[in-house]
Amino acid sequence: MGGIQFTDLPSLSSGYVDLTTDQSIGGNKSFTGTISSAGAISGPNVTSGTDPGHTHTGAGGGVPSGFMVLGETTTPPAGYTYTGDYVVGTGIWTTKSAMPTAREAHAVVTVNNKVYAIGGYNSINGFLNANEEYDPVANTWATKTAMPTARRYFAAAVVNNKVYAIGGGYNSINGFLNTNEEYDPVANTWATKTAMPTARRYLAAAVVNNKIYAIGGYNAGYLNTNEEYDPVANTWATKTAMPTARGYLAVVAVNNKVYAIGGTPNGLSSLSANEEYDPAANIWTTKTSMPTARYFFAAAAANNKVYAIGGFDGFSLLNTNEEYDPVTNTWGTRAAMPMAREAHAVVAVNNKVYAIGGHNAGYLNTNEEYAPGHYYLHRKN
Repeated sequence: MGGIQFTDLPSLSSGYVDLTTDQSIGGNKSFTGTISSAGAISGPNVTSGTDPGHTHTGAGGGVPSGFMVLGETTTPPAGYTYTGDYVVGTGIWTTKSAMPTAREAHAVVTVNNKVYAIGGYNSINGFLNANEEYDPVANTWATKTAMPTARRYFAAAVVNNKVYAIGGGYNSINGFLNTNEEYDPVANTWATKTAMPTARRYLAAAVVNNKIYAIGGYNAGYLNTNEEYDPVANTWATKTAMPTARGYLAVVAVNNKVYAIGGTPNGLSSLSANEEYDPAANIWTTKTSMPTARYFFAAAAANNKVYAIGGFDGFSLLNTNEEYDPVTNTWGTRAAMPMAREAHAVVAVNNKVYAIGGHNAGYLNTNEEYAPGHYYLHRKN
């Protein structure tokens, strides 16, 4: 099959796009209508008779057996079978509504398809406790209850639809925090939880099986600390330390494994290290290094792939976007982020990645959406 342009997929977010086996896929008009998860067909180009390249049959344009549709997940619509992956170029970036508060060193998480941008720092307000909710569907922002402890360079993670803001730093006196605060988006309230054993900033966190793993960071030295938080029991446990001590790293969970990527061991040099943590076995394994060594970057998982975006390599701000596939243990270069920046945050919602805030010659409220262009083929039974 030939390459296609993302503009060929205007209906993809609504469900599935008709991709036939007997037509060219090189230009526009390659796709016709959408097919819902229940198998119902819609769209102005789905009619009885002939469309460019193939023939629809039946009232309303039934799809013949053996024809293909393209979906955003591996789950096929009714009457179809998942047959493989389809990659559209290197993906596409789109500018979205700017975050109300420009800032760096904040955290972003997603709960029920809404994004929460919390904390951080800017030169006007100093250390921030701001909590702003972004709705990707409406492309709008709303102010929510502020986090009790203003701070930057902390970690945040979500378990059972609650947000946990952990660690970080606040001014030269409270430079290393072990603070753990829980945010409930439904009630729009915060609660103090059991403090993390090791106070630190520049750490990162990920969730596997409803446990939070707070990894790395800095406190009078760069750390390889790995501490597990159980929100149900409200307790912490020390786990096997990460092989490479570092801060300003990113950690991402995919298929019940945690990937600790990049960072710095000394605040000067950049790392490309990629180490996999298996919480079930409590062991670490070295994986293929990230192509671009860097820190001050951010990463998120979409479609079971990791996207490492932006950052600083010790010399320049980056707009680099590299995709890691844990199954094949390989990296690939993807479409570069429009705005090069550091100390930003990224989060995935419905397999799209949002890069928010950061710093580049000033504090940013930039919000850019990345659609990876990785889709899934389903064949009509």
